[in-house]
Amino acid sequence: MLAKMAVEETGMGVYEDKIQKNKGKSKAVWNKLKGVKSRGILEYDDVNDIVKVAKPIGVIGAITPTTNPTMTPMHNAMVALKGGNALIVCPHPRAKKTGVVTVDLMRDALKAVGAPVDLI
Repeated sequence: MLAKMAVEETGMGVYEDKIQKNKGKSKAVWNKLKGVKSRGILEYDDVNDIVKVAKPIGVIGAITPTTNPTMTPMHNAMVALKGGNALIVCPHPRAKKTGVVTVDLMRDALKAVGAPVDLI
């Protein structure tokens, strides 16, 4: 559905390629992120006496390009939420409807797991 919307609304891309991108890249991003520590002490560098610490920064703003109105918000949301942040998505005007539907679907997923929908 999102692939079709993106191609129809923007006039860019190939429907079948958008399907593959949405399915493949979203899984690849999640598989890369899951199990990886994203908050707290990440690493001790004894040689240089440095401790690497990751902490949430709060709210992240993301501008979505016309060429990638679905996967970019999905990627940005996974990274932001994994780091303990909220995300504001600003879709390109030529992909506004697709961007809104993408965000609505992610908000529905947050609600389904009992998370605050306004994280996105």
